[in-house]
Amino acid sequence: GQEYGIHESGSKCSIYTLSTSISRNYPGTRQPSVIPVDVGMGSSGQSSVSEEEGEDRTGIWRRRRLLDGSLNRVPPGFYNKIWSLLDKCQGLSVQGRWLSQSLTQEMTSGEMKFHLECEALLTSVTLPDYRQLVVEGILVLILIVEYNVVNYLGGVIKVESLVDKANQIFLDDQKKINGDALHCCLDKPGACGGSGGICCLFYDSAPSGTYGTISYLVRAACRVIETIPDEGEMDCNVM
Repeated sequence: GQEYGIHESGSKCSIYTLSTSISRNYPGTRQPSVIPVDVGMGSSGQSSVSEEEGEDRTGIWRRRRLLDGSLNRVPPGFYNKIWSLLDKCQGLSVQGRWLSQSLTQEMTSGEMKFHLECEALLTSVTLPDYRQLVVEGILVLILIVEYNVVNYLGGVIKVESLVDKANQIFLDDQKKINGDALHCCLDKPGACGGSGGICCLFYDSAPSGTYGTISYLVRAACRVIETIPDEGEMDCNVM
């Protein structure tokens, strides 16, 4: 949904809308629109329209991932789709805990017991923002299955390896474009203190877009999953 910020000046309070996109390389272009609201009691002054430029947007997506991860939020139908994903691989592994393909023989996709198994897999990740990246990584695997990129994904997939590889590709791109990560994680990975050794700037990236987390997770999947061919064309508009 739309996010809002508040700027106070004396007895006046300005409520401004925040853009949902983050420009990492051009911070000076952010221009949130402002709706002035007079909160003074009995003030005779007139409200005027103004603009706040250069509003700091750092941390918006990281905080959102912290919140979603803390509340164990997942996309609609997520656990049902994990069932279909397990049918195309031998299992999913997250930090030592795993879901076996055999669960698809023991339970149905809509069964509550299966959903609890999926939830237990996610809650094994104690860091909420990292947990949310794990959810995004599994979502990419689900998309690979839904769009029939390959017929079979192979053995047990370590989702944290997918997340770590996506972070590494992100840092490689940052080096090429002289991005902000030059000042933190490029020389010493994890130097910024991000959860699970992931760069804070990666946590603070929007999911969509060329430099979004989903894009990097897709690229990571192409490198981590051996059954995805290195060359040739794939009939899939997601990949």
